[in-house]
Amino acid sequence: MLRVKEGVKSECLSVMERIESETSSHAKASRLTPGQDGQEIMANRYTQERQMRQTNQVSCAPAHPCESWEQANWPKITKRVRWLQERIAQAVLAGRWGKARALQHLLTRSYSGKMLAVKRVTENRGKRTSGVDKVLWSTSTAKWKGIQSLRHHGYRALPLRRIYIPKSNGKQRPLGILTMRCRAMQALWKLALEPIAECTADPNSYGLCDLQSCTHCCLTKACMS
Repeated sequence: MLRVKEGVKSECLSVMERIESETSSHAKASRLTPGQDGQEIMANRYTQERQMRQTNQVSCAPAHPCESWEQANWPKITKRVRWLQERIAQAVLAGRWGKARALQHLLTRSYSGKMLAVKRVTENRGKRTSGVDKVLWSTSTAKWKGIQSLRHHGYRALPLRRIYIPKSNGKQRPLGILTMRCRAMQALWKLALEPIAECTADPNSYGLCDLQSCTHCCLTKACMS
């Protein structure tokens, strides 16, 4: 009697396994599009997932890459920003302006771009000069809060603080000073606009360029002659 029960149980299991295999095969066949097989679909899906992983690892900074200003990995942050700038330049040279705008949006919203922008405005000669709000980002906590304040939604530039600098002839020259947040926002967008300016500018223009100067112009002329 026990053997009979075991035989019936084994037959039931084999029937259930056969039904499940047939059901899964029908489901897979129903998902296939005409002209495609399963291997081709899996290969395309694997390629898309790999591209998404690479984009998330390199271009998209995490929500909170570090917990404080001292924990920032500046070589890695600079590398991320440079990689995005190179992609923007490649898109401009290829005439893909939609992709260039999308990459600019990604750069100006990333933590890497914001951290590099705050670093630039807090380490130059005007870091001790405040704007109309009398706010300075001199401490690590203030710099970290400044990164979080660089939000594009609802941003409005504050008025300039007007001061007068004495000139050599005894007169005074007016000077407008931005707030720290406005300076950081301009530095952030400068990172996104530099690749387009370098690609669309006159190749014989060497003024106001980061990687070109009058020395480069003289060396270029000397090499060509």
